[in-house]
Amino acid sequence: MARVSAYQGFGVSFVVAGCALAVATYLLLGLVPLVALWIGLAVVGASMALTPSRLEVSRELLGLVDSSLTNMAVALEFFRVGSYNLYASYGGEVYVFVSKKPISSVPAEKPDFFVRVEGDNVVIALKSPVSGLVSGGGGDFCGLVEEVAVDRLGLAEWVRCVERGGEALVEFRGGRASSPYRLTSTVGSIYGIVAGSVMAVLRGSATVVSDVEEGGLRRVVVRGGAGGEGASG
Repeated sequence: MARVSAYQGFGVSFVVAGCALAVATYLLLGLVPLVALWIGLAVVGASMALTPSRLEVSRELLGLVDSSLTNMAVALEFFRVGSYNLYASYGGEVYVFVSKKPISSVPAEKPDFFVRVEGDNVVIALKSPVSGLVSGGGGDFCGLVEEVAVDRLGLAEWVRCVERGGEALVEFRGGRASSPYRLTSTVGSIYGIVAGSVMAVLRGSATVVSDVEEGGLRRVVVRGGAGGEGASG
């Protein structure tokens, strides 16, 4: 069984510290820019924790995945953002924009913010934890989802996928990681994040339309193109 690397351990530490500092800074000082800095630290930590060092995924690493996603959910709850998501790829780097209201178009450039207030809308930009695991180019969506979820991360036993008309239905069987409801209903579970990130790399942008679990089967519907619709869990 593979061990968790020190790199991944530091990632978890960053997640915990970033979330704690963000809450404390907001409650005690009310400095939103500094809060954004701590949230950024937490997001970086989540990416570190989810970066596999070996193909064989250990039970400890899955625990890190769960912990990182839980802390991401806490951050979303803290800023009270709604259930709208939009994945966008910038040269293979995938960001997911979560907002209180739908985002009508993909930002032209890679975001330089973590939290932005646009009128009465709050937008949070999170770098996808699986960003960088998906190779660009005109690959096959279903094949790439299986490669990332099964072969590279070991998050499922197998994947069944159908893509039609810019929308894809992906079923993951034998899932080994869970996601808190708050996260599932916004950006999607870890399986929704994988599907959304792959679709964004191939199509430029994507939305996780729905993400539900039924009898041990995780079923995700993802759509290519902008739209900012919310995931349902």
